[in-house]
This record gives sequence, structure tokens and C-alpha cells, in this order.
Amino acid sequence: MFRRTMAGLATAVLATAALVACSNYDSDSVAEDCVPEHEFATDTDGILKVSTYSLPPYSEVLDRELSVDGTAFTVGGTLTGVDGDILADFAATECLEIEVHSTAAGAVLSTVQAGGADVGAGNWYRTTERAEILDLTEPIYADQVAIISPDGVSDFAQLQDKRVGTVVGYQYVADLRDYFADGLVLYNSPLTMFRALEDGDIDAAVDTVGVGREFTKENDLVVEAAEPFDQVSASLEPGQSAFVVQQGDDDLLAALNATVDRLRESGRLAEILEENGLDPSAAEPGEPRLIDG
Repeated sequence: MFRRTMAGLATAVLATAALVACSNYDSDSVAEDCVPEHEFATDTDGILKVSTYSLPPYSEVLDRELSVDGTAFTVGGTLTGVDGDILADFAATECLEIEVHSTAAGAVLSTVQAGGADVGAGNWYRTTERAEILDLTEPIYADQVAIISPDGVSDFAQLQDKRVGTVVGYQYVADLRDYFADGLVLYNSPLTMFRALEDGDIDAAVDTVGVGREFTKENDLVVEAAEPFDQVSASLEPGQSAFVVQQGDDDLLAALNATVDRLRESGRLAEILEENGLDPSAAEPGEPRLIDG
């Protein structure tokens, strides 16, 4: 959901080497007679290393295990959320054990690029910048824009002359600034934005359906999918989420795409989205496209 920058994070790359030495792999969890659906290589035979960060309901790591050299990097635990459920299905059909590498959001992509993980997960948008340095799967789901307010507003036009908040770095900041001008208030994180909304400092917040529902579980704020609005392009064409892999890892990319296609065609992808509090219609993200950034 962020248009996150690709600034190099040296600590991420260095920590990756330490993570490789740690593993929560249990060879007994994959049946001896398991036959994978596709042929591809992973960094460690029998293990799918997934680099991710905490962004519920898309990705969340439960029961984190080993901290690496006192850093925020951990290895182990169970990956949950939409991306976790999809990758669990993928791993089961490909006879793999998932090894979760948890890190900061800004370090996920550089970890995959450096070869420290096979796959990057966590609602990563398909962008031109990422496509230059990584390979992206076909669109998995659409990240639908939402308006969160006390009264359940879904039309951006109803918020004109109101104070509206969003988060620095989101793809729709420029459009919202053009439309709301001085009425737009930027925050460094969804947490601070939703606190401001609860306190009445702003009249509404703009985020995604998933994040909105996550932050309104314990209050009376209402999350509404934004109606299409010409002046906010993301309401017309929401960001498309993808998994990321190293450039040239064509066999792994093809296997991931095949799993997503199968889940979509069977209806299971829509079920996963709904089970995680998202609109099942997001399982139809439209034709592949890249957004700037």
C-alpha cells in the first residue's frame, strides 16, 4: 500500500546472512511421499524463505522466534493474514516448509533482492520502480481505497471543506492534496492518523479497506469503500498487490502465479480475503498494470 522507496538498507543485507544460519524448519512436517506441482529451486532445499513485516490483515507473524544479533530482525514463527494464507497453500502444494524472516517494511525488498529470502510478502504494490529491480507476480488482489469516518462517508465530494487525514507515502497523497488543499492532514503512520480521527482532530481518514477495518475493531468508526471519483485515481484503479522474487527467478515466479490462478478460479482466494476482513471482490484486481513509484 505504501509507495515505499527503495533506498538501500545495509543493515538488512548484513542481517540476512545471520538469518540464513537460523531455521525453524522441521523436515517431519512435509510428507515423504509429497510430490510438488512445479519444479523450481529455493535458496535452501525444502524451505521457502519469506521476508515480511507486520501489516495486518495482509501479513502478520505470530510466535516470532529467534532475534538476530539484538536487531529487529527475527526468524521463525507463523505467517498469517491474506499473504500468509496464500503462501501456506503454495508451500503445501510444493512440499515446502515456510521459514519466516521478519523485518522492517523498508528492508523486505532489499532482503529479497540480496538473496536472503525467496519471496517478499506484505501487500506490495506492483510499481514501475519495483519492476526494475525485482520480478513481480501477476496481480493477486486489489487494495481498495476506503474512507473512514464517524458517519460512514463513501463519497470524496462529501468531504470537501472538511479536514481529511492520510499517511505520508501513500499513492493517493498527491491527488488528495490537489482536491482538499489545506484541508489535507498528513500523518507518519496509520496509528497516529486513527488516533487523531478518534479525538476529533480530523473529520475523516483515507486508507485501505483492510487497514481501516483493522484499526476500527474497537471503536465506532465506520469503514466504507470509496466510490469511484475522477480526482482520486486510486479509487478508479486501486493498487494491485503482488509477491516479489529475485529477478530471473522465472520458475518460482511461474509457480506462484499458478497457485494464485488456481485459488482465484476455485473461489478460495475470495474466501481468504473475506476470512481476513476484506471484500471478496478484491480477488478480481483487473488486468496487470504498474503504477508510478
